[in-house]
Amino acid sequence: MTIRAGEAWIRETHVVSAELAPAPAASPGAPRRASARPRAAVSSPPSSAPNGVLAEDSTSDFRAAMSLLDAGENRRAAAGFASFVEAHPRDPRAEDAAYSLVIALQRSGSEDDAKRAAQDYLKRYPAGFRRAEVEKLSR
Repeated sequence: MTIRAGEAWIRETHVVSAELAPAPAASPGAPRRASARPRAAVSSPPSSAPNGVLAEDSTSDFRAAMSLLDAGENRRAAAGFASFVEAHPRDPRAEDAAYSLVIALQRSGSEDDAKRAAQDYLKRYPAGFRRAEVEKLSR
C-alpha cells in the first residue's frame, strides 16, 4: 500500500469484509485525497516461500500474532511471531515480525530470549529499520 501526501491510513482493529469501497473518481492530474470513509487495504501475497509454493495466508498469521501482542499475551505473541518468521521469511512483514518477537519476549520478562532474538534480528537484517533500537537490546 502506498500512502501519498494528503492521504491517510487508518489502522483497523477488526476484520473487514473483502468488499472494498469504490475509489473516488478524480480528473486526470488532480491530486488524490483520502476519502472520508477508510477503504480496506489489499496486500499481495509474497511472491513465493522458500520451496516455491505460495505462502498460505500469511496475513492472518501476522494479524493473529499482533493481536496477541496488543492484548498483552506476550508469550503467545512471541510464539506467533517466531512461527511467522519461520514460515514466511520472504514476506514483506518478516522484519516487523522479527522485531515484534524481540519486543514480545522482552515484555514477557524473558530477557535472555529477547537478547538472542535481537541478535538474530541483527544477523537477518544488518541494515534493518529497527537496527539502532535492537542493538541496545542485543547486549
